[in-house]
Amino acid sequence: AFDPATGKLPTTLAGVGVFFNDAPAGLFFVRRDQLNVQVPFEVAGQERVTVRVEYQGIASNVVEVAVRAVDPGAFAPVLNQDSSLNSAQNPALAGSTVQFFATGQGVVTPTLETGQPAPSTPPFATPRASVRVLANGQPATVFFAGLTPGLVGLMQVNVTLPAGLTGEVQLELFIGEHPSPSKVTVFVR
Repeated sequence: AFDPATGKLPTTLAGVGVFFNDAPAGLFFVRRDQLNVQVPFEVAGQERVTVRVEYQGIASNVVEVAVRAVDPGAFAPVLNQDSSLNSAQNPALAGSTVQFFATGQGVVTPTLETGQPAPSTPPFATPRASVRVLANGQPATVFFAGLTPGLVGLMQVNVTLPAGLTGEVQLELFIGEHPSPSKVTVFVR
Protein backbone atom coordinates (compact mmCIF):
# COMPACT_ATOMS: atom_id res chain seq x y z
CA ALA A 1 0.00 0.00 0.00
CA PHE A 2 1.08 3.56 -0.57
CA ASP A 3 2.09 5.70 2.39
CA PRO A 4 -0.93 7.95 3.05
CA ALA A 5 1.36 10.84 4.08
CA THR A 6 3.45 10.83 0.86
CA GLY A 7 1.30 8.95 -1.67
CA LYS A 8 4.38 6.86 -2.52
CA LEU A 9 5.69 3.42 -1.59
CA PRO A 10 6.89 3.38 2.02
CA THR A 11 10.63 3.48 2.67
CA THR A 12 10.21 1.63 5.97
CA LEU A 13 8.01 -1.43 6.30
CA ALA A 14 7.82 -3.80 9.28
CA GLY A 15 10.88 -2.04 10.73
CA VAL A 16 12.93 -2.65 7.54
CA GLY A 17 14.59 -0.07 5.30
CA VAL A 18 16.83 -0.68 2.27
CA PHE A 19 19.37 1.91 1.11
CA PHE A 20 21.29 2.23 -2.16
CA ASN A 21 24.19 4.46 -1.12
CA ASP A 22 22.09 6.59 1.20
CA ALA A 23 18.97 6.76 -1.00
CA PRO A 24 16.03 4.86 0.49
CA ALA A 25 14.36 2.28 -1.73
CA GLY A 26 10.59 2.06 -2.13
CA LEU A 27 9.38 -1.12 -0.47
CA PHE A 28 6.78 -3.36 -2.09
CA PHE A 29 7.09 -6.39 0.19
CA VAL A 30 9.06 -7.40 3.26
CA ARG A 31 9.43 -10.88 4.74
CA ARG A 32 12.26 -12.34 6.80
CA ASP A 33 13.68 -14.11 3.74
CA GLN A 34 12.61 -11.76 0.93
CA LEU A 35 12.62 -8.03 0.20
CA ASN A 36 10.97 -6.62 -2.94
CA VAL A 37 12.20 -3.08 -3.54
CA GLN A 38 12.29 -0.39 -6.19
CA VAL A 39 15.87 0.61 -6.92
CA PRO A 40 15.94 4.38 -6.33
CA PHE A 41 16.05 6.61 -9.39
CA GLU A 42 18.82 8.48 -7.54
CA VAL A 43 21.37 5.80 -8.53
CA ALA A 44 20.97 6.57 -12.25
CA GLY A 45 24.29 7.29 -13.92
CA GLN A 46 26.37 5.55 -11.26
CA GLU A 47 28.41 2.47 -12.08
CA ARG A 48 28.41 0.93 -8.59
CA VAL A 49 26.48 1.52 -5.38
CA THR A 50 26.51 0.18 -1.88
CA VAL A 51 23.40 -1.54 -0.55
CA ARG A 52 22.51 -2.01 3.09
CA VAL A 53 19.44 -3.23 4.92
CA GLU A 54 18.39 -1.77 8.25
CA TYR A 55 16.08 -3.54 10.67
CA GLN A 56 14.82 -1.50 13.60
CA GLY A 57 17.78 0.85 13.18
CA ILE A 58 20.44 -1.88 13.04
CA ALA A 59 22.38 -1.93 9.76
CA SER A 60 23.47 -5.03 7.88
CA ASN A 61 26.83 -5.46 6.23
CA VAL A 62 27.23 -3.27 3.16
CA VAL A 63 27.34 -4.94 -0.25
CA GLU A 64 28.59 -3.25 -3.40
CA VAL A 65 26.62 -3.91 -6.59
CA ALA A 66 26.89 -2.81 -10.21
CA VAL A 67 24.26 -0.49 -11.68
CA ARG A 68 22.99 -0.69 -15.26
CA ALA A 69 21.05 2.11 -16.94
CA VAL A 70 18.42 -0.46 -17.95
CA ASP A 71 17.94 -4.13 -17.12
CA PRO A 72 14.78 -5.35 -18.85
CA GLY A 73 12.72 -8.26 -17.70
CA ALA A 74 9.56 -9.13 -19.67
CA PHE A 75 6.84 -11.37 -18.29
CA ALA A 76 3.28 -12.59 -18.71
CA PRO A 77 0.38 -12.15 -18.57
CA VAL A 78 -0.30 -11.11 -22.14
CA LEU A 79 -3.58 -9.33 -22.74
CA ASN A 80 -5.41 -9.32 -26.07
CA GLN A 81 -6.59 -6.12 -27.71
CA ASP A 82 -9.93 -6.40 -25.83
CA SER A 83 -7.99 -6.76 -22.51
CA SER A 84 -8.91 -10.45 -22.19
CA LEU A 85 -6.20 -12.86 -21.06
CA ASN A 86 -4.30 -14.32 -24.02
CA SER A 87 -4.10 -18.13 -24.10
CA ALA A 88 -4.15 -21.03 -26.55
CA GLN A 89 -7.93 -21.09 -26.04
CA ASN A 90 -8.21 -17.29 -26.43
CA PRO A 91 -5.57 -16.27 -28.99
CA ALA A 92 -4.99 -12.78 -30.33
CA LEU A 93 -5.91 -11.98 -33.90
CA ALA A 94 -2.99 -11.70 -36.31
CA GLY A 95 -2.15 -8.00 -36.77
CA SER A 96 -3.90 -6.98 -33.53
CA THR A 97 -2.37 -5.17 -30.57
CA VAL A 98 -1.43 -7.08 -27.41
CA GLN A 99 -0.13 -5.93 -24.06
CA PHE A 100 2.53 -7.44 -21.77
CA PHE A 101 4.55 -6.18 -18.84
CA ALA A 102 8.18 -5.58 -17.94
CA THR A 103 10.50 -4.02 -15.40
CA GLY A 104 13.99 -2.56 -15.60
CA GLN A 105 13.19 0.36 -17.90
CA GLY A 106 15.49 2.78 -16.05
CA VAL A 107 14.91 6.52 -15.83
CA VAL A 108 11.63 7.84 -17.23
CA THR A 109 10.28 11.09 -18.65
CA PRO A 110 8.60 12.93 -17.03
CA THR A 111 10.83 12.36 -14.04
CA LEU A 112 9.26 10.49 -11.12
CA GLU A 113 10.40 10.26 -7.54
CA THR A 114 11.33 6.86 -6.16
CA GLY A 115 8.15 5.10 -5.03
CA GLN A 116 5.85 7.54 -6.84
CA PRO A 117 3.02 5.92 -8.82
CA ALA A 118 3.07 6.50 -12.58
CA PRO A 119 0.68 9.22 -13.77
CA SER A 120 -2.79 8.11 -14.85
CA THR A 121 -3.19 10.96 -17.31
CA PRO A 122 -0.82 12.34 -19.97
CA PRO A 123 2.03 12.90 -20.05
CA PHE A 124 2.65 9.25 -19.21
CA ALA A 125 6.02 8.16 -17.79
CA THR A 126 8.01 6.60 -20.64
CA PRO A 127 11.56 5.24 -20.59
CA ARG A 128 14.31 7.50 -21.87
CA ALA A 129 15.90 4.49 -23.58
CA SER A 130 14.32 3.21 -26.78
CA VAL A 131 11.98 0.22 -26.62
CA ARG A 132 11.58 -2.34 -29.38
CA VAL A 133 9.98 -5.75 -29.64
CA LEU A 134 10.61 -8.66 -31.98
CA ALA A 135 7.84 -11.20 -32.63
CA ASN A 136 9.43 -14.47 -33.76
CA GLY A 137 12.36 -12.33 -34.90
CA GLN A 138 10.22 -9.86 -36.87
CA PRO A 139 9.88 -6.23 -35.75
CA ALA A 140 6.57 -5.54 -34.00
CA THR A 141 5.20 -2.00 -33.84
CA VAL A 142 5.47 -0.63 -30.30
CA PHE A 143 2.26 1.32 -29.82
CA PHE A 144 3.00 2.30 -26.20
CA ALA A 145 5.82 1.59 -23.75
CA GLY A 146 5.62 3.29 -20.39
CA LEU A 147 4.98 2.82 -16.74
CA THR A 148 1.58 1.34 -15.99
CA PRO A 149 -0.65 4.19 -14.78
CA GLY A 150 -1.16 4.21 -11.01
CA LEU A 151 1.56 1.61 -10.33
CA VAL A 152 5.24 1.80 -9.40
CA GLY A 153 8.02 0.39 -11.57
CA LEU A 154 5.80 -1.79 -13.78
CA MET A 155 6.16 -1.04 -17.48
CA GLN A 156 3.32 -1.79 -19.87
CA VAL A 157 4.23 -2.58 -23.47
CA ASN A 158 1.53 -2.50 -26.16
CA VAL A 159 2.62 -3.93 -29.51
CA THR A 160 0.91 -4.53 -32.81
CA LEU A 161 1.77 -8.00 -34.03
CA PRO A 162 3.16 -8.39 -37.55
CA ALA A 163 0.65 -9.77 -40.06
CA GLY A 164 1.03 -13.42 -41.00
CA LEU A 165 2.14 -14.78 -37.63
CA THR A 166 0.08 -17.61 -36.12
CA GLY A 167 0.46 -20.15 -33.34
CA GLU A 168 2.84 -19.62 -30.44
CA VAL A 169 4.74 -16.38 -31.04
CA GLN A 170 7.73 -15.37 -28.94
CA LEU A 171 7.96 -11.68 -28.03
CA GLU A 172 11.47 -10.44 -27.28
CA LEU A 173 11.82 -7.07 -25.53
CA PHE A 174 14.79 -4.73 -25.94
CA ILE A 175 15.30 -1.57 -23.91
CA GLY A 176 18.14 0.38 -25.43
CA GLU A 177 20.34 -2.40 -26.77
CA HIS A 178 19.69 -4.71 -23.82
CA PRO A 179 17.44 -7.73 -24.41
CA SER A 180 15.24 -9.18 -21.71
CA PRO A 181 16.59 -12.61 -20.79
CA SER A 182 13.02 -13.88 -20.77
CA LYS A 183 10.67 -13.96 -23.74
CA VAL A 184 6.90 -13.72 -23.57
CA THR A 185 4.66 -16.18 -25.41
CA VAL A 186 1.54 -14.89 -27.18
CA PHE A 187 -0.91 -17.17 -28.93
CA VAL A 188 -2.08 -15.86 -32.32
CA ARG A 189 -4.71 -17.02 -34.83
